[in-house]
Amino acid sequence: MGCDYLAAIGCPLQQQLGDDFLPAVKLLGMAQHLEAQRAALERQSGKPLESIAVRVGATTATVGEVRAKTARVEGGIPACPTCPVSGGEPLGCYRYVTYPVDVELEEVALEFFVETIERPTAPYAIATDPTGRKLTAAALVLDHVIAELPARSPWHDRRGPASEGGLATRKQPVVRELPSRGRKLDSASVLAAMFQPIDGDLALQLYAYLFEGVVQFAVSRNVHSRSLAEVEQAARLLRRAERAAKAQPVAMVVDG
Repeated sequence: MGCDYLAAIGCPLQQQLGDDFLPAVKLLGMAQHLEAQRAALERQSGKPLESIAVRVGATTATVGEVRAKTARVEGGIPACPTCPVSGGEPLGCYRYVTYPVDVELEEVALEFFVETIERPTAPYAIATDPTGRKLTAAALVLDHVIAELPARSPWHDRRGPASEGGLATRKQPVVRELPSRGRKLDSASVLAAMFQPIDGDLALQLYAYLFEGVVQFAVSRNVHSRSLAEVEQAARLLRRAERAAKAQPVAMVVDG
């Protein structure tokens, strides 16, 4: 369970598979994860890995069946290394942030919002409003995304491990004051905004700045975690897609 990011540019493989492309790439990630645990899984089950049954959505399949379904995408295609959104990697057009996100990401993302909204200084200031006031990605997301979200979302309630459907591991969201806005902001609202769909080139540019900013802010405070590493990979994909979109159509598919 998590949030998928796919930069759809209409390459031959994406065109060939159509709507089956994203599910196949997601299955490939599952297969690779299981392969990395082959020895432990075979020892635990007493079976070859390929015959072990795993959950795939609402159904079950053996690992061998999963691998057969991913054969069409494994290794990508010869065009992958020169694709403008791949970063030179096979299937580099796809990245994934695992749920539940960890405490480190949740806490540092909120701190990033508070700090850069209250003190919009370099390197986080990315624009100015008509009065000359500096704006950050966090400020723009607060005004144009969080302002439109319900006050309470699943990110407020679904707390705990993946086995219990958790979106975040922290038991409760963190709440901070935004004195310049005369309001409070909580970490669940920040996470809900971060993992929203990305619709259009301007939104793609904004989210590239947002994800890069969160990662840069975390590094400046020596905060590192699994979720932050995944957000960093997603940030790189968003930036590659944003640059590519200046020369060709790019749709950022966000499936969370």
